[in-house]
Amino acid sequence: MDGKVDHKWQALARLPPTDQVTCLHGLVKIHPAQLNHTFEWTVHSKEPLYETCPQPRTCQRALLDIRAKLSLMDIVGLETWGSGYIYQHFKELQKLCKGCSRVAENRFKKGRETFWELLPSCFGLPTWEELEKEAGSS
Repeated sequence: MDGKVDHKWQALARLPPTDQVTCLHGLVKIHPAQLNHTFEWTVHSKEPLYETCPQPRTCQRALLDIRAKLSLMDIVGLETWGSGYIYQHFKELQKLCKGCSRVAENRFKKGRETFWELLPSCFGLPTWEELEKEAGSS
C-alpha cells in the first residue's frame, strides 16, 4: 500500500475519531436498510412482481441478479429510479417485463422514501423533523 487514502474516504479520514466511528456504524446500518427498503422488491419470492407476468423466470432471475449486485455496491438507496446510475449499473432492469418493471418502480419509490426517513437513525440521530426543529432553534 502506498499510504494514500481512497478519494471517497478522504472526508471521513478528516473527521475526529469519534465522528469516524459514528459514520462507520452508520454505513454498516445503511447497506441493509437500502436492501430492505429501496430495493425490497428484489427479494426472491415464488411469485413474480406483476401478477400476470408473461415471463416469470426471466423476471425473477433479473431480480436475483440485481440483489446480488447490491451487496457489492456503494450506497445507492437514494438514487432516483430514472437516474442514469440505476440503469447503468442494473442492466437487468431491461429484462423485466413491463408489468414487473412498473411494480418494481413503484415499490422502489416507496422504499426510497422509507429509507430517507430512516437515514438519520442509522447514525444515531433523531428524526428529520426533530433535526429541522433543532436547526431552526439555533
